[in-house]
Amino acid sequence: MARGEFLRERLIPLLARHLTAELDPEAHARFRAMRARYGV
Repeated sequence: MARGEFLRERLIPLLARHLTAELDPEAHARFRAMRARYGV
């Protein structure tokens, strides 16, 4: 599990670029919800 600076600076931008609704609609929806919930 990633946390803190690594999550904010590395993992979230990577997922935001590559995790598309076309690739995996369910994971994309969960990722968007997580970003909204935690404000990242």
